[in-house]
Amino acid sequence: MENKNSKYDRSSVLLIVFIGVLFITSITIMMLQTFVDNWYDKKAIATILLILSILRNISYILPALAIKSKNLKIAGIIVASILILCLLISPAKVLFTIQPY
Repeated sequence: MENKNSKYDRSSVLLIVFIGVLFITSITIMMLQTFVDNWYDKKAIATILLILSILRNISYILPALAIKSKNLKIAGIIVASILILCLLISPAKVLFTIQPY
């Protein structure tokens, strides 16, 4: 049961968390790719980038969860889940093909 005295509603919190995750992961990925030379050859950096990419992709479910209408929320969750699955295929392929040096 939601607290009616709360200053922020659940939808607002979910959207702020989504924006925060998207911002932090995107900035971190951009900085690592910009400032680390040959980041794609360094297994540790490539793994960190992969994890950040997966985290960012999974966060796309948060706006769908923020929808207040039950029918629209279900539709949003379905569409977001399909998008997430499509976005996770590429990192999953990379994850299972990382070769040890």
